[in-house]
Amino acid sequence: MSPDLLRLIGRKSPASLSVLPRATLWSYAWLVSILPSIFAAVALRKNRALLMKQYIFGMVIFGLLPVMYGAYDLFGDLRGFLSNRDKAVRFYGFPAIVLAYVFLTVATQLHIFGIYCGTQLVSSWAARGVKKTK
Repeated sequence: MSPDLLRLIGRKSPASLSVLPRATLWSYAWLVSILPSIFAAVALRKNRALLMKQYIFGMVIFGLLPVMYGAYDLFGDLRGFLSNRDKAVRFYGFPAIVLAYVFLTVATQLHIFGIYCGTQLVSSWAARGVKKTK
């Protein structure tokens, strides 16, 4: 758990978590992307196109946009790392900013793939209701 979240619920964070950076606003906005995922799970179970459309909209707003803003927000740190690699903050021997960008890249790919699959499902569910003409 994040030290900020532990502080919110009135708990003291362990010393091992004290090296973690403070959570940013975009990461809290990104956490809201859990809700559209619940819409997608219900939509898959019941074949509901409206819920899948809400998932797609929610993933764009609360999934992709915060991750893209996070990449923009961390770009200054990445530029600082590229200019001076010796003073980089390291996490288990790896530069923390590089790990953050690896995470952001994987998150972006997963969100795009989920949005693509959602649009394919909506179009196939819409085609199911259209009658064929001879």
